[in-house]
Amino acid sequence: MTEYLVKRTTNGPLPDWQAGDVVQIGMDGKAWGRRESLASWLASGGASGDWPGGFYIIRVPDHSWPATNAYGEGSVSWVDISAPDEPVMMAQGRFSFALSEMTAQELDALAVYYSLTLDETRANALLLDRRHGARMSALLGV
Repeated sequence: MTEYLVKRTTNGPLPDWQAGDVVQIGMDGKAWGRRESLASWLASGGASGDWPGGFYIIRVPDHSWPATNAYGEGSVSWVDISAPDEPVMMAQGRFSFALSEMTAQELDALAVYYSLTLDETRANALLLDRRHGARMSALLGV
């Protein structure tokens, strides 16, 4: 399984920053930080309404780590230190999820849980390769 940390909003340090940009990729069970994951925030005693995170976590069980490790190629990396005790490593990579094309059910899950699990076919249909201007499904020929 691969877990994608996805930016929720269009604000950020780069001018072409977009909601849906994949900013970090982790393997199954990655321990996301308090600012990255609402679940981690709540588990540490934080209140839901106080969560400062601007991210979604999208999990795709059928994406394997070696295959998706290349998603960060050509990225511009930096560390968000707006909360110095909890820095967030980010990269504006070549992939972005088309949040505007998600179903109402998918968007509802993101609005409530800030996380979502997609199957490989659906994830590939929503993942845009910014370098080639094409969907993963088209690049993979599926």
